[in-house]
Amino acid sequence: MVATLSQSVLNQPTQRTNSSRSLELALAAAREAEDNRGQNLLVLDMRSQTSAFDYFVLATGTSNRQLRAMSDAIDDVLQKQFGHRRLGLEGYQDSHWILLDYGSVIIHLFDDKNRDYYRLEEIWGGKSVKMKIDGAARPAVAEGGSMRAAAAGRNEPPAPKRPARKATRRAAPGTRPAPKKKAAPAKKSPAARKAGAQRAPRAR
Repeated sequence: MVATLSQSVLNQPTQRTNSSRSLELALAAAREAEDNRGQNLLVLDMRSQTSAFDYFVLATGTSNRQLRAMSDAIDDVLQKQFGHRRLGLEGYQDSHWILLDYGSVIIHLFDDKNRDYYRLEEIWGGKSVKMKIDGAARPAVAEGGSMRAAAAGRNEPPAPKRPARKATRRAAPGTRPAPKKKAAPAKKSPAARKAGAQRAPRAR
């Protein structure tokens, strides 16, 4: 399947746009996937890998319905808001791996099983792209969740240190703990013993 999809993309007539425009489209698609609860968002810069397209956008959905919702939302924004025509659509009915081809930007929407099986990010090896979310630049990375990472240039406070525990010795299994030693009574001087004997009452 991966070979079929890749070959179909390479055979499509390329809708060339400049790099900044391609990046704008890729980031817009990733944000739409994020808004529709897509997971493991990843934008890959593929310009050093191939001349057929500029960017990959990868996202994972938890159900067929969610994958179709992501696909519809992305297609709606890129075609209506950006005026960028879609060249191809594959896998929409099965909804295990939906591919949207916008020429310079290719979008892959997977379910969990197929994302883990095909691992396109490892096969193609593109460079992850920083994304702006809420005004902060963040690298889009696959970390088992939505687009997460510290904002560029932000210094996060260090995590508080836990107090160290005192080491305690435990008895080996099947053995009794050693009894605690009693403190030896303090020795009395001869003068103190003599004074104590003088104060003691005589037995009648």
